[in-house]
Amino acid sequence: MKAGVPKLAAALVLVMLGTACDSAKKATNSDARPADSAKPKSKLEQQLAAAGAAMASSAAQGEGKGPPPTGVFDAAAADAEQPAGAAAKWTMVGSGSEPKIVLEPNGLEPGARLSFSVGATAFQGPLPPLVYVLEVAHEDAKAKPSAEGSGGFRTVVIKVLRAEVDPKWNGKLEPGGDKLIAKLAGSTLTATLTPEGAFKSLTVAVSKEAKDLAYIVETMGQALEFLFVPLPKEKVGAGASWLVSDRTHVHGMELLRYRAVTLQQVQGDTAILGIDVRHYASSVAALPAGLPAGVEALRLESFGKATLARKTSSVTPLAAKYSWPIDLVVGKGAQAGGKLHADVKVELGTAPRDPVRP
Repeated sequence: MKAGVPKLAAALVLVMLGTACDSAKKATNSDARPADSAKPKSKLEQQLAAAGAAMASSAAQGEGKGPPPTGVFDAAAADAEQPAGAAAKWTMVGSGSEPKIVLEPNGLEPGARLSFSVGATAFQGPLPPLVYVLEVAHEDAKAKPSAEGSGGFRTVVIKVLRAEVDPKWNGKLEPGGDKLIAKLAGSTLTATLTPEGAFKSLTVAVSKEAKDLAYIVETMGQALEFLFVPLPKEKVGAGASWLVSDRTHVHGMELLRYRAVTLQQVQGDTAILGIDVRHYASSVAALPAGLPAGVEALRLESFGKATLARKTSSVTPLAAKYSWPIDLVVGKGAQAGGKLHADVKVELGTAPRDPVRP
């Protein structure tokens, strides 16, 4: 899913620090030092590096070269490592301890409601933190087999019942901004749920009145999609871990994403997962929109962490908390011009059926 740049009407709502182009001009005049992308940040990152090295062992056959220390792939190497449009690749690191269970990749529970809080700073500037109430489509709109064919692919629809600025935010919107954000209610997110429990081909539809705020809902959709990681088919226990690599779009950039997942514990019918994520640019041209011509991605650093609670029998998330920053060094040729920053912070929980009504 590709994200656009907020248009004029959106700028009336958002408290912007400047456009991406303005940020880039300031960046090119700065002496920002390159990001340090080379060192793993945790035990899981070490596992990620080890599993990534195993994946990259196919390099001798010309199938891939593994993640680059700069955080920016050569376009050909990115296609070899993770072709655009290809299914996610995953490697089992360890199956964990006894007792072991199968984490079922069954679909989302129809009628389930989620409270989803998203705070984000795009490369263009900060977005006001929003709180959404989401609902999985009811039985009368039950997901049908995806157009991608049989084999367990499903189409799921998630409705936005309510959208509002986080009441804890101490910022200020332009007059009428709260009413415009409220018009995001009625938006829908549609995605294909794979047999492994992952989202792909996520699309967003908003009302005509809120079309200039589609970027905000897309940011929320990207944050939600992150939680649906492919699951192993084998039985796993506490301490089990696996590595998932795929492509994604964040803030308009096409990135290669590595998620190192650990089953931390099982409490009854609830599984607690820990997720470490690292993003890589898919090429020097993987940039947010609005930058001057000729600018390239020179270095990218993006490490994130998440804790997720979900049922063992379905992929419906119960609670989650996570964040991931992205630091991007841009320039021309080998000359670094400056550093851009973006981040996403999310909290998710279940939402009561009242007083919110469809």
